Amino acid sequence: MFQRILVAVDGSTHSARALDEAVDLARSFGGRLTLLSVGPRPPMWPGPFQPVVTDADLAQAAQAVVDDAAARYPRTSRLRPSSGSAARQTKSSRKRTTGTTT
Repeated sequence: MFQRILVAVDGSTHSARALDEAVDLARSFGGRLTLLSVGPRPPMWPGPFQPVVTDADLAQAAQAVVDDAAARYPRTSRLRPSSGSAARQTKSSRKRTTGTTT
């Protein structure tokens, strides 16, 4: 029933609970689990009191979130973390993991 499960993680307790549920589903149905974390760009312009956040900074933070989540379940497959629009990255990830976009 659940062959491929895409789980968005952000380091929160809610995403940890979602990951626990997804792991249970994957184990119950022999499915494959993929983790995704997206670092959204800040919606403001950098200024003298606002540090500049680069895409590399966002990708590094997203990688750390995925690594922490994957450490809880070592047999979890991983997807490369991204920065930018969470909706766009989730759709792109779904296309890569399932071959579909809808």
